Amino acid sequence: MQLSPKGPFPFKGKGEPGDWRLKTLRHQFDQSREALTEIERTMLNLVDQFEQTFTSPIAAYLVLHKTGSSKYLRWRMWGSQQSYFSVCQNERGTHFLASLSAPVRQVVLDYEQQRIRLNLLHGVYQYETKSLQRFVTDQRDLNKLIRQTTN
Repeated sequence: MQLSPKGPFPFKGKGEPGDWRLKTLRHQFDQSREALTEIERTMLNLVDQFEQTFTSPIAAYLVLHKTGSSKYLRWRMWGSQQSYFSVCQNERGTHFLASLSAPVRQVVLDYEQQRIRLNLLHGVYQYETKSLQRFVTDQRDLNKLIRQTTN
């Protein structure tokens, strides 16, 4: 991406109606949206894989948590429906890990690694998708205003 006086955009030009840049951004938006869909599918697969790995339940399980348009993989304890916890960042997670045998703990930590990576990827692509959509809409509206004022 090049930095220019016009901002950190990967293109040059004035932004005329039908400009190739909007087509490029729409294409980038579509690619980001597809990546986001694939990440969400991977998140669901990870939850399913966890359930298949631990057919006899351990003290916690993975769940796909939806908030508005965002989705996160989170840990829940059995019996506490509204309570999420972090394996690495709080006392509940520490106690949970301590209650597991060494081989099971390693598997859970592998799932935790995948969980935090997928949450990061989802957040990045979610932000990119929303930002591109907002930019394309704003640019379209601006071009419309420019056409109205020059006619």
